[in-house]
Amino acid sequence: MSIIQAIIGTNLTISSGTPAPAYSVSGYNVTMTEGNTNTATLTYSDVPPSTTIFWTIVDGTTANVDWVGNTTPGNSFVISGTGTTTFSWQTRADITTEGQESYILNVGTSLGNTDIFTGNLYIADTSAFVYQNFTIEWWDKLEGGGDLYPRPWAIGEWVTSSNNHSIAISYEGGQDIFWLGNTIIGQSAQNRSGQGWRHNAFVRNNNVIKGYVNGVEYFSSNNGNIALNDNTKPLYVGYGGTNGYFKGYLKDLHIIKNTAKYTTNFSPPASPITAQAESVFLLPVSSNITLFDDNVGLKTATLTNTPTYSEDDPWTWPSQTFTAYAYGGVNIALNSPYLTQSPVIGLKVSDSSGWSDYIYSTDLLNHVTFYNNAPVRAAGEIYTIGEENNPITLNINYTSGNNVEGRLSQYPALSPLLAVKAGWTYSGPGGNTGTVPGDAYIVDPNGLAQVRLTIPTGASLGSWTFTPPTNRGGSLYFVGNSYINYGSSLDWAMDA
Repeated sequence: MSIIQAIIGTNLTISSGTPAPAYSVSGYNVTMTEGNTNTATLTYSDVPPSTTIFWTIVDGTTANVDWVGNTTPGNSFVISGTGTTTFSWQTRADITTEGQESYILNVGTSLGNTDIFTGNLYIADTSAFVYQNFTIEWWDKLEGGGDLYPRPWAIGEWVTSSNNHSIAISYEGGQDIFWLGNTIIGQSAQNRSGQGWRHNAFVRNNNVIKGYVNGVEYFSSNNGNIALNDNTKPLYVGYGGTNGYFKGYLKDLHIIKNTAKYTTNFSPPASPITAQAESVFLLPVSSNITLFDDNVGLKTATLTNTPTYSEDDPWTWPSQTFTAYAYGGVNIALNSPYLTQSPVIGLKVSDSSGWSDYIYSTDLLNHVTFYNNAPVRAAGEIYTIGEENNPITLNINYTSGNNVEGRLSQYPALSPLLAVKAGWTYSGPGGNTGTVPGDAYIVDPNGLAQVRLTIPTGASLGSWTFTPPTNRGGSLYFVGNSYINYGSSLDWAMDA
């Protein structure tokens, strides 16, 4: 026994002197505003090496759709020793329920634990609703080779940084730039050139600006609380100032005051846009005669390097001609590089003799294929290709449930059924009438040389008449230095 043990006894305990970990959470806003980021800082000391910290948001009256990415936030990080770590979470620009919404922030040393922090926090809807809602929608198909910063339309042209657009959108190198009241309020990535027809919407709803492409929201900003009272700036179509010429096709530019037509994701219009209450402008391109008519506000158009009319629109394959390279039974080899669009199943192909048939397949590169043999013609024969514009009456020999079926292997004369698509109307035996729905059309589903159309009201044998939609109206083509000026108007001042 040592002398020390003899003095103090044998039950000797020596403390390690290691303090317990300490944590505190600070820096957050108890009430955050919608469309912004809340930040919290974890301060810690004497933490064992490689300790994982978990933070989670628990929805109260909020919901997952109130957060960026439609996901309620949460994450983890690893810490050691003494220091600070900052983390953050962000709300969408416009929360789903107006007014103050609640949620809980939990921080712990295991997932769902609250041993470090738990607190009730809030999102405040700050929309004062001072400024009026509006909607601007349009269809466009942008081509490459145009200006650097094309604007499909703009209210006011860009002259200087302080003298530019009242409202506009510009397509700039993979980014869509949103302008409001001479100010860029935000931007969002969007590939535009060569993407085909797209429906677009620029909407202000309760001071929140949203952008939609083909019905899907891709831009949201709560920077829409800007007064739009300037009635001196013209509306331009196909132009927006320096380097702002648009090259491509435009259709159905539509301006609505005092109304947010779209507030959530939607299906793009399946037919030409029509005016509604509060509409102040609509450029429908309803025919070649009324190219530049505003059929709502009767604005007068001033043309520069006149845009031209085109059959091309979001729903119609434009008719055109081609010269065949070769023939082979059911195939015609065509000069597809000279077609403006790739051919699709159901297009009608005809020649000068009066022969016609409908495309059954486009699987063979640079060919169109028919179920029936195409006649051999002299070299250089010119063919016309396009959509069927006339009603088709057929004797349907086979049905199954609600399916009208044309079995071409048994009834080759039923090939016109290939032309029928969603949007066509039908009239069948027993007064069976309606419109072919969007998911109705299937070609050769079972390898039976078969065309199947699902008729919601039921199918029966006998004579059916299918009628194509009325002319969709085409579009305006802007060559890259042409545009339309509709002048200034109180209608362009959304808050006046």
